[in-house]
Amino acid sequence: MSRFETKYFSTRWDLGLHYNAVSAVTLSLSTIYAVKFVLHLSFVKKFKNIFVFLIIVNALILNRFLLNGPFNLVYNKAFYEHTKDFAFLDKMVKMVPLNATIATHNNLAARFTHQRVWLLKENYEINKPQYILIDNRKGQGLNNFTGSTSIENIAKQLLQDAHYKVYYRTNDQYIFKRK
Repeated sequence: MSRFETKYFSTRWDLGLHYNAVSAVTLSLSTIYAVKFVLHLSFVKKFKNIFVFLIIVNALILNRFLLNGPFNLVYNKAFYEHTKDFAFLDKMVKMVPLNATIATHNNLAARFTHQRVWLLKENYEINKPQYILIDNRKGQGLNNFTGSTSIENIAKQLLQDAHYKVYYRTNDQYIFKRK
């Protein structure tokens, strides 16, 4: 109900739409209870092992051929080849010390979850991060929860900021270090 009722719930229009966290938990638990119920039926008890085997085979067939689920990435060569395309981001991330505080936008913030990281916004000076990372490639953007206007505006602001200097720069990536 919370997925489709927009009058009282916002899960249809926020990040819940993408990952369906509420629906996934509900469906997982209901599947466990349904299988448990079916396995206790008298006519199924005789064929319990066959029933469990059929459920597993059904899940594998649906995942592989019909739904093309995420587990298919394990044996998809293109998935591993595509990850090599991000070597330039790995190089950029390695330039930042492990104990430094960082401000960056959402596509890079996940790479720094082991240390103190903030999502980048125009008032970055509040947190006084030691490093500010910007990935200004086409299609990259700031998260829409901070109310920030654009990456370009923040980059221009940082280039004029006396507290920060350019530590690393390519055509689309910047690392600013606090002086």
